[in-house]
Amino acid sequence: MPDAPDFAATITAAYAVEGPALDLGRGVLGEELHRDAVVQAPLAMLTRHGLIAGATGTGKTKTLQVLAEQIAALGVPVFAADIKGDLSGIATPGTESEKLLARTQGIGQDWRPRATQTEFYTLGGMGVGVPIRTTIARFGPVMLAKVLGLNETQESSLTLVFHYADAKALPLLETAAKGAPKIPSVLYHLGKAYHQAGRFADARQVLSQALELKADFPEMEDARKTLDALPAEKKK
Repeated sequence: MPDAPDFAATITAAYAVEGPALDLGRGVLGEELHRDAVVQAPLAMLTRHGLIAGATGTGKTKTLQVLAEQIAALGVPVFAADIKGDLSGIATPGTESEKLLARTQGIGQDWRPRATQTEFYTLGGMGVGVPIRTTIARFGPVMLAKVLGLNETQESSLTLVFHYADAKALPLLETAAKGAPKIPSVLYHLGKAYHQAGRFADARQVLSQALELKADFPEMEDARKTLDALPAEKKK
């Protein structure tokens, strides 16, 4: 551990970068914050994985907000999967206080409240935001269990249901298609299952039936793309 006079120089040298960088804060030695001990990360390193860890109240959410704001300011789009809305505050200007200004001035920042351009997305049309459609299969048992607030036993049972559905996907979809031959979404999912199973002729037939119904359905565009990508039929 360097002595206090050398601490700032050691930290700054260790985190020196060339090119665009993210300001992560200042170094602390003991209980003393050194405003000259600059901690930063090069923008080019953001292609790697990272972990922000700490106890409750240590600033994990604020760190994510600061990172997202700086990355966006550098012209890089940021997508954050924020289920609880912890990061949503970046969409509105902050509120200054004596404590906040004392902190930012202590680390040499000229803080001014401003909002970051933000667009919200929502699954299934719930809440405020641009709706995103997805399937239960793509959602998966782990995330679905979290959304439903299930305990470990319930999550284990849900995982078994997903496993059964995966194993029995074709028989279940075929039964559904027979019972609802004029619902294009059902035919679409059956066609996709045929495609994944390598049954291309069946996939072509079912996907064509779905599109011939002339009814709008969420998966219509993907149905067309899948149909166009199918191998050409072999001439008899």
